[in-house]
Amino acid sequence: MAGRLRELYGPEPPGDLMEAALRHLERADEFLFDSVEHARVDRWHQGRVVLVGDSAWCPTLYSGMGATSGLAGADLLGLMLRRHPDDLETALTEWERKLRPAIADFQESAFPMRRIFTQTSAQEQRRHNRTLGLRKLMFRFPPVIHLLSRTRHFRLRNSDLAA
Repeated sequence: MAGRLRELYGPEPPGDLMEAALRHLERADEFLFDSVEHARVDRWHQGRVVLVGDSAWCPTLYSGMGATSGLAGADLLGLMLRRHPDDLETALTEWERKLRPAIADFQESAFPMRRIFTQTSAQEQRRHNRTLGLRKLMFRFPPVIHLLSRTRHFRLRNSDLAA
């Protein structure tokens, strides 16, 4: 695999970080390589320029809320522009104020949720395997779902952010 990557990247030196990754890959019996990023910016608007969705907050695939938050952000933006048709700055400031708590929650959930997709140690793999069985059981017992639905995180994921 490392040889193929060196071939794809061409004859130029790969740089320190990539070279270190390729050396580790050459020595590894097994490997998983992935990079997932999310954006964190202080403001999602400046003047008439507005960032929405992944360009503004990209909660990553691990949070499971990318498309939902992008659609909700656009919907809420439209609502705020209708509420403040003659005051763009107020509309955009209110849009951010209302949306940011949910987006922050989605972003913060990404790191623990990544363990569902990629386990980085044998201990995480064992924990993942145990929780898979628990998740299957959870859906057989509606009271468990009811308890989960009362958590702030679950309510945010299932709420209409533009309401």
